[in-house]
Amino acid sequence: MVLFSIVIAGVANSQQVVNATGNTIEDNSISIEYSIGEIAITTLSNSNSYITQGLLQPIVVQIGIDPCSMADLVPTAFTPNNDGRNDCYGIKDWPLAAKFEMSIFNRWGELVFRTTDQFACWDGKLQGKDQPIGAYVYMIQATTNCGPTFKKGTFVLVR
Repeated sequence: MVLFSIVIAGVANSQQVVNATGNTIEDNSISIEYSIGEIAITTLSNSNSYITQGLLQPIVVQIGIDPCSMADLVPTAFTPNNDGRNDCYGIKDWPLAAKFEMSIFNRWGELVFRTTDQFACWDGKLQGKDQPIGAYVYMIQATTNCGPTFKKGTFVLVR
């Protein structure tokens, strides 16, 4: 009887799984199945199958993340309500940028925020006044170790 399976898809590099006996499987897609009713772990990959007998032990999974893929992460909403969570719209997980500019526009195309500081964020105000709930447009131009990047899209201000 199988309790559950986990499939880990490769991001940038091959993934590694180390089972209880120290065997390492390296592949771009690894499937791990845990069996109930037996004292065994079966670790399967596309080309190999390892069976470990003995007590169930933790399996260590090392996942590689391409830092350049972090530039694809742009928030889709924020809630400037002073609760300490998502109170400011910006990007904090991007690769370090040598050159950076972020502009935010309201639905009428009016510039409501602009910064060249990668770590600055918009608090949802224009000239000290709360801006209305709704959709806003961002444009980001940056030069990181990954090369030049231009992103534009929309996000929602929720109160």
